[in-house]
Amino acid sequence: MELIDFHTESLPIRYSSRAKRMSVIVRTDGHWEVVIPKTRNPSLSSIQTFLNNHREWIEKHVALADRIPKKQPLTHSGIPRFQVEGATRQVIADHVLYFKQVHPFQVNRIRLGSYKAQWGSCSRTNTLSFNYKLSLLPPHLSRYVVAHELCHTIHFNHGERFWNLLEEICPGAKRRRKELHQFAL
Repeated sequence: MELIDFHTESLPIRYSSRAKRMSVIVRTDGHWEVVIPKTRNPSLSSIQTFLNNHREWIEKHVALADRIPKKQPLTHSGIPRFQVEGATRQVIADHVLYFKQVHPFQVNRIRLGSYKAQWGSCSRTNTLSFNYKLSLLPPHLSRYVVAHELCHTIHFNHGERFWNLLEEICPGAKRRRKELHQFAL
């Protein structure tokens, strides 16, 4: 087995208070890192031994990550966040107004946030929360996200009735859902 040789300054190490043991994480962009519990302080040689023992796994998963289509990042470089949030509030208001003409949805509150893993959510009290970058999406996708969360005010699950209502008010919803996966938050 060929040894992985790393220089101390370039070794991708992250210390974590949540980690229980040393591990390797390969991200979807192909970058990887060694995660070490904060309570441990292993030597460089023990880290390299660990990496060499997991070399095939790392190479396999880096190769898999390279084959995954890359998501298009939505950035608002040069535009202040408050302007993006203002545009998003307007987009949401327009979509909600449109869909309320089609179906009597009840919305108590709308919030914006910086979420890493979701475009929107709906609480049991019909508070809709959306990622502040929603206005950076193509209009048909932002409309889909708003429609999706509005349908949760009626059906608080992803059952068949939910999907039927969503397809009724937003034709092509399943296709749009797949298309939304092209964009990274």
